[in-house]
Amino acid sequence: MGSLVLSVSCTYSRYIIYIDIYIPRINRCLQEFKGQWENHPLSSEGNRSPLQLHKSGMFENELPDYAGVESGFDLTMHMTTDFIP
Repeated sequence: MGSLVLSVSCTYSRYIIYIDIYIPRINRCLQEFKGQWENHPLSSEGNRSPLQLHKSGMFENELPDYAGVESGFDLTMHMTTDFIP
């Protein structure tokens, strides 16, 4: 049976460590940053967040045949459930 120990001197082991540990950790940090950035208040915009500004802009510019706007709306509630005030 082979050894299951990863060695930093082995190129393959370093690649496995990078793929299995660092990329998921970096992605989690980026998702957390994105969530915080989209929801932080902007004092110059009446303390509304970038996400709120985006959603209100979509409501103001709603065109019935524009797929990008349609995907952001639930026609029964006029907002999707991912809207965070």
